[in-house]
Order: sequence, then structure tokens, then C-alpha cells
Amino acid sequence: MGLIYSLTIAVLVWIVLWALGLKSFDAILIASGLMVAAIAIWRVLGYATNRSTETSGHDADAHRL
Repeated sequence: MGLIYSLTIAVLVWIVLWALGLKSFDAILIASGLMVAAIAIWRVLGYATNRSTETSGHDADAHRL
């Protein structure tokens, strides 16, 4: 759901910047940067939570033997 919110905010930022006189390509680069940052954070948090739940309650070294 957070990606939908970040996409909405990126589109709104693009429209506002374009309306304020910034070139459309420059405004879309800023909006794209917001989306890339949101996707990166989403992926890192997903990986971090999956890693912590995989090893919780188990001995990680016991699985390698």
C-alpha cells in the first residue's frame, strides 16, 4: 500500500512542479527519484523483516551442518 501512496505523491509533485514553471522532464526526474527511493526502501525493509523472521527461534549454525 505504501508504494501506491508514494506513486500518488510522486505524480502530485510532478504536476505541482510542472505547474510552477519547471520543465516537465526535470519535474518527472524528481518524481522518478521519489519512486526509486520508495521502491528501494520497500525492498530493503522486506528483506530485513524476512531475514529476522527466518532465524528467530532457530540456531542459524545448526542448519549449515
